[in-house]
Amino acid sequence: MHEKLRERLLRGLARGVSARPWIVIGAGVLLAAVSVGIAGARLEFQANRNALLSDEIPWNKRFRAWRASFPGLNDLFLVVDPGPSAAEAERQKARRLADELGARIRGLAHVERVLWRFEPKPRMVTLAPMERFRSAVGRFRAAEPLLASATPSELLERIAGRMGEARGSDAGADPGRQAERIEALTRLVEAFGAVLERPSASDRAFRELSAALGAGREKRYLRSENGRLFFLRITPRPEPEAMAAYAPAVREIRGVMRSVSAGHPGLETGLTGVKALETDETAAAMRDSTLASVVAAVAIMLLLMAAFRSARAPLIAVGALACAIAWTFGFLTLAVGHLQVISVVFAVILLGLGVAFAIHLLSGLELVRRAHADDVEGFAGALADALARVGPGMATGALTTAAAFMTTQLTAFRGVAEMGLIAGAGVVLCLIAMVTVFPAGLRLLKPAHRHVARTGEGLVPVFSAGWVAPAAHRPRTALGVAVGLVVLSLAGAAQMRFDYNLTRLQPADAESVRWQKRIGRAGGESLFFAVSIAEDAATARQLARRFRELETVGRVGGAGLLEPPRLAEKRALLAEARQALGDALDEARAGRVPETADGRLVEHLTVLRATLGLARARSLPEPVAQSLGELDRAIRGTVARATALEAKPRGERLAELRRAFARWRAEMAKRLAAALDPAPLTVADLPKPLAQAARARTGPLEGRYAVNVYPELPEGVESALAPRFLPRFARQVEKIDPRATGPALQLYRSGQLMKSSYQWAGVYALLIVLGLVWLDFRSLYDAVLSLVPVAAGFSLTFGLMWLVGMRVNPANIIVLPLMFGIGVDAGVHVLHRYRQDGVTRPLGLTGGTGKGVTLTSLVTMLGFGTLMLGSHRGIASLGFVLTVGIALTLLACWFLLPAWLELRRPRFSEETRARYDFSAEKSGAENQ
Repeated sequence: MHEKLRERLLRGLARGVSARPWIVIGAGVLLAAVSVGIAGARLEFQANRNALLSDEIPWNKRFRAWRASFPGLNDLFLVVDPGPSAAEAERQKARRLADELGARIRGLAHVERVLWRFEPKPRMVTLAPMERFRSAVGRFRAAEPLLASATPSELLERIAGRMGEARGSDAGADPGRQAERIEALTRLVEAFGAVLERPSASDRAFRELSAALGAGREKRYLRSENGRLFFLRITPRPEPEAMAAYAPAVREIRGVMRSVSAGHPGLETGLTGVKALETDETAAAMRDSTLASVVAAVAIMLLLMAAFRSARAPLIAVGALACAIAWTFGFLTLAVGHLQVISVVFAVILLGLGVAFAIHLLSGLELVRRAHADDVEGFAGALADALARVGPGMATGALTTAAAFMTTQLTAFRGVAEMGLIAGAGVVLCLIAMVTVFPAGLRLLKPAHRHVARTGEGLVPVFSAGWVAPAAHRPRTALGVAVGLVVLSLAGAAQMRFDYNLTRLQPADAESVRWQKRIGRAGGESLFFAVSIAEDAATARQLARRFRELETVGRVGGAGLLEPPRLAEKRALLAEARQALGDALDEARAGRVPETADGRLVEHLTVLRATLGLARARSLPEPVAQSLGELDRAIRGTVARATALEAKPRGERLAELRRAFARWRAEMAKRLAAALDPAPLTVADLPKPLAQAARARTGPLEGRYAVNVYPELPEGVESALAPRFLPRFARQVEKIDPRATGPALQLYRSGQLMKSSYQWAGVYALLIVLGLVWLDFRSLYDAVLSLVPVAAGFSLTFGLMWLVGMRVNPANIIVLPLMFGIGVDAGVHVLHRYRQDGVTRPLGLTGGTGKGVTLTSLVTMLGFGTLMLGSHRGIASLGFVLTVGIALTLLACWFLLPAWLELRRPRFSEETRARYDFSAEKSGAENQ
């Protein structure tokens, strides 16, 4: 009963379209124009992957709370690399380049702030690695002459005395370290001379001394853990009107970076960060999807022209398909409001799927057109017969495909659900366009049968019954080979892992991807880490100790810095240094200025020069000898300035130097005392950029502490997101803190959710498609049989992926529901044809069905194959998997399904069998 009703509806639709083609086309074009207008005004691109997750997921709530409370995740990182073996001169050039870049970038319209230098706090010394910490403690102890000297003359006297005592005992000392100490003394002597040379206020004299040796107020640069890379941390300002909100900021920064870097040869610069990665990915995805859409449309049209020996019909089909895609744009704008990296390829998917409806309709029309009059009424009758013939398969195929897509609505991954909603609705809209706008166009431009060429007469051989003859003649052999291949494929597919590394999906040559890798490989840093939230500092310290014990953890940051590694050993060394300095430290902190004049400065400079003369008389390493020469010139210059002054101005300037020296000495002593303090570190002891990452000042986690946990990558693993590392890292971190969050765990959990979402979507798609086909065929056996080609194609595809080394990733895992929705269409048409003609061989592929299924599969493969042209590796992998999957499903329809039907076919007499056997010309003609 339902089949008769369906046939009446299809015939009525055909006659209505034939009677009023201009109204149908006008309505379709008008709706397309309105849809494009709505999309152009309101459609956005959602580059933030976290926005694709449901707000109700507990771990996503925790991540959002951390991101809102601890700013910086959206920051961009401009990296300056002086090279793997850069000397101090190259590092100094890198500092100058960072300064110039920072000054220029700070004034950009789309930059909120930029940080590349910070003022260190005295107690930061305990954060240093043990070797650098011991070196710093050695410098603290070497400050004893300074602390014990009340005047510059006393300091010079002590230095000269120590140099005399050390003469002959420093043969094994490091020449570089000796040169550094001599250079520091040179700067001090030059600063003395600068104060004596011109009148200066107390603050200016103090600044002279501070600049010479530093009073702890010098700026430090943001650098990688191993010290090689220099960073500029940039907070970008989004542009709400842009397709990608942070693209203008990235574009501006890169423009300044390239213009400034051109003046600093030998130094490499690059921009990366989460928003830079997203911006580059968005640009690549949009560029690749546009290119794929254009190439797919042209390729499909050319294939149809060759297959049907007609230019008008393919052009009309593509025009109708363009209307359907435009309608889909309007729908997604109203229903979703944005595109994202998963759904951006929907147009290419609809090109491949939508044109299949036109192919089935044309294939059916060419079989019946010559049986009707060559006029408008004859066209209406032919269209009615064609729709009655192929319409049920088209409708079932569209509904099953759309239903497979719509199963994603049952998942918790918003991005997957959006893709399914857009593609499912688009398939239905393509069907509507192909049974209304397309035949209306044919009615106006190709109403006569002389314009319809039979597919078999096309320029391209699409299908031949002889191709499948071997399988039909030996069905058991064909089925045995197919089952063996499927079993082998499933065995290989079982060994595949899900790849969480999003950077492997992005263009390999993208700047942000290349520099993100360099930060990890050359700088020992990672943009992807875990975060544990603590209620107080004591809990944060405890968590830091526990995380450091994990084999997958390299270091901890944020509030974890409050508990530096080897803290007990460091405290013991600090206590020894404090004891060695004794009362001199307390005396210097008082900052008292001696009342007596400091008139022996020239005398002590002269003594110091004489001591240097004795040292220079010996054979010395080149760096030391050169440094001593510079010091000698500095002493002579300062002595000359002092002796050139009259007695009164000399006394005034020496008094000013004495006051500035006392202030500078007191400042140094205070910072030294703070550095030697063994009390536990607090957030106040950290510089601003580190303090911001340690404790939340605003947001839902205000007042809480964040312990950042950075991975330790084993040999051979280049990214924290590697599938053989990230799950282990996540499990170990979660064992200590099940509520941990952070970028690395967010990507791991979202990947797990995506994988499970698509797996369940695949199960739902299978069940729903099976149910719809069962309703169509009213036979569970036939319904299951129609799914055999796609099931075989699916397993063979994953086996081939394993064979070529391709992983399942967040982009190509979409094939789980897609394959069932797209691939079942071919099986449905074959079973429909078999039920209409269960005798003529090849079973299920006669009456134009073989050609129609083959041609629709080819155009679908063409559509998906164009995705492989893009630079976005995720989109390219999706194109590869779907193209291979459809190809293997088609082969299953050619060989596996007819062989199965052959075994099912009733036994006939020899006379009947001969009538329907594969005699090449006869059966080939029948099968056209």
